[in-house]
Amino acid sequence: MNPNLLATEDRLTAYVREFGPGSEGRLKDPNNDWARRGREIGLKMEFGEGYKTGNTLDAHRLLHFAETRGGTQLQNALHEVLFS
Repeated sequence: MNPNLLATEDRLTAYVREFGPGSEGRLKDPNNDWARRGREIGLKMEFGEGYKTGNTLDAHRLLHFAETRGGTQLQNALHEVLFS
């Protein structure tokens, strides 16, 4: 989680800033670690130009709140709504 991410920022630009110069090639590689791990659980990870990133800090706060009020069942239901 990066609480400084902007919802309007290009995902690739944000990750290159976070992981340093030279990371662009690794992120665009369709067989990078994140892409591979995403495929294993049914997610398609895209890091090319034009994909936006966002700050998920408030979503994670809300998930924690849901768990304290309704347990993991409510938290899981909210997770499906927020991240699907």
